[in-house]
Amino acid sequence: SSSGSSGGGVAAGAASNVQSSKAQVWSSVAVGSSMTMAVNKANIGITEVTVGNVANELSNVEIKASSLKENPVSDTAAEKVYQYLQITKKNMKDEDVTDLTIKFRVTKTWLSENSLTQNDVALWRYKNNVWTMLSTTMASSDETYVNYEAETPGFSYFAIGNKIIAPEEVSEEEVPEEEVAPPTEEVEPGLPTPKPIEAPSKTTWPGWATFLVVVVAGLIIYFVFVKKKK
Repeated sequence: SSSGSSGGGVAAGAASNVQSSKAQVWSSVAVGSSMTMAVNKANIGITEVTVGNVANELSNVEIKASSLKENPVSDTAAEKVYQYLQITKKNMKDEDVTDLTIKFRVTKTWLSENSLTQNDVALWRYKNNVWTMLSTTMASSDETYVNYEAETPGFSYFAIGNKIIAPEEVSEEEVPEEEVAPPTEEVEPGLPTPKPIEAPSKTTWPGWATFLVVVVAGLIIYFVFVKKKK
């Protein structure tokens, strides 16, 4: 492969979200060869992009790696994100290559601040409206950075983050289950509303009748006794 000019540049449609970028152009690429672009920019998490095993002869191929200021899509990639990125290509189709490798890095300070180990980091790729975690391996480390590499089936938006998927956001309109009021019992129209059964009163008529009978009987016995005595 032969490398041509290298430098920066921003795509017109995404200029407002690009923090920094690095691009490289190859004037011609032979079948079976490879292309490697070293990024070497402190504000871009990607350090190297390699396109290997070119299947078709190519010309004027451009690869560009960009760091983004914010998430380019509505869904969050991971629970903790170090940086969002984008890799684009020109004059090259997905079927023209079979091996795509991305090398990237994170600072040890970021790992410490987020209570992460060097094995907790992965590269995520956005495709078909879904973030997918790519197979990622830790390659090396120094005093400042931990370096990784990941294989990808193609270029797109990427995110460097931890290996835990971001939790789903709950809509403000959704009501938690414990706050949902229980359903009210429906009564068919035209039917009287049933009345609750009342407990009988402690003092009822049979009780008063018994009391009166005892009193009357006592009076009769009293008068009979007095009459016999006289």
